[in-house]
Amino acid sequence: MKGKPFWTILLGVLLAPFLIDSLWSQDKPRNYPTRDIEVVVQYPVGGGSDIFVRSLMMPARKYLKVNIHITNLPGGGGFRASNYVLSFPADGYTIYTFNPEQIINTIFGREDYRKFAPLCNVQQDQSMLYVRGESPFKTIQDLIRYAKENPGKLRFTGTSAGSPDEVIVMLFSKRAGIKVKYTPFDAASETHAAVLAGQVEVLHEEPGVIMSLIESNKLKTSDRFYREEIGSIPKCSHGQRTGLRHHNGEVERPLCEEGDVSKDHPLPCRGF
Repeated sequence: MKGKPFWTILLGVLLAPFLIDSLWSQDKPRNYPTRDIEVVVQYPVGGGSDIFVRSLMMPARKYLKVNIHITNLPGGGGFRASNYVLSFPADGYTIYTFNPEQIINTIFGREDYRKFAPLCNVQQDQSMLYVRGESPFKTIQDLIRYAKENPGKLRFTGTSAGSPDEVIVMLFSKRAGIKVKYTPFDAASETHAAVLAGQVEVLHEEPGVIMSLIESNKLKTSDRFYREEIGSIPKCSHGQRTGLRHHNGEVERPLCEEGDVSKDHPLPCRGF
């Protein structure tokens, strides 16, 4: 969900005060908070979502003047964490780091994202494909050519079965007209290790989590699923430029809570 060590922490620390200040300046809730706040993350400790939330909550403690506890509840594609949050009242004291898994789970009938009320959008990830630095695949066309010549042999990895990673990889393969194998792992660090060890050929990931591997040339970009270039990332193809109709690949992650909110709710919640 993923570890984005340096850039995520830096971005979170730099932007968090402005995010929190802008939210608080719009509608400052009265008599809130009066006790500790719990923020629930559906990924393990040390991953990107976990690091980002912890960096965001550091300045939040200064503004809110209460303790903010981070609870990590990985497993079940986010279903476990969702059920936990829904077991608490919508009073602003149990906050959830909402992720695309909630949309996917809703499609499969495992949960209903409409049971949550959004508070603010705090993160937008950019989607990319990566291969090992010494990989013979130099371009996305090389990958597609190999996959067409060897159906089902090109191996992709990402976190969790049925996750946004798998959805994006399968959408890419469908639009490229190729058959690939998706091998999921529970933790982002495991997906990185699998690519570096040659167990799989292609990694789907956001750039922040593997910036150190990119800068050390251990991983290189193959294709990106967003339109704009990122200055610190080596230039690579965009799907639309190579004839592939990718989605934009921007994954938004808002903060939310249990959605049965009343007009007296302390925070300015708005429906999805």
